[in-house]
Amino acid sequence: GGIIAQGAMLTVTSNPTRTSPVKRGKWLLENVFGTPPPPPPPGVDNFEGGDVSNAANLRQQMAIHRKNPTCAGCHDRMDALGLALENYDAIGRWRTHDAGTLIDATSVLPNGEKMSGITDLRSIILADDLFLRALTKRLFIYAIGRNLRRADSLAMDAMLSKFDRSKVTLRDLIFGIANMDAFRKRRVGR
Repeated sequence: GGIIAQGAMLTVTSNPTRTSPVKRGKWLLENVFGTPPPPPPPGVDNFEGGDVSNAANLRQQMAIHRKNPTCAGCHDRMDALGLALENYDAIGRWRTHDAGTLIDATSVLPNGEKMSGITDLRSIILADDLFLRALTKRLFIYAIGRNLRRADSLAMDAMLSKFDRSKVTLRDLIFGIANMDAFRKRRVGR
């Protein structure tokens, strides 16, 4: 699972006593896809929009919460991604049961694509162009030591367009960034 199955990431995206598919999904959107969800609207609290006190489990509580159209816009994708990591407990240990109940790590993305667990999540991440762009942006920021400027973003897009999406490697990205003007040339006097 790479970084998404690392104990540190799984722990920081959990609550103290249980997992949090919402936090995990939000982390994936921000860090893996580079598309953070907008902040919740003012006045929206956890699980607002329905009585969740009678829901048997977290998955059911989340489904009730997503019935609120205001919440569903972000939570449909965020929750689906986070639920795929439910086989990992709050500190990242693999589990098949939670409180005697079999873990259900299946979910459906807003586009109707079904996934089940870490293997499907990994495939979805690797197939998404947003992942490649987010990874390249993070590598660029690390290499250059600053955020992208407009010219950098255009140069990065041009570099990415030269790669065969199905065959691009980390090495290709590193060499591509190292050949960008932003890496090779330094502005003097600023």
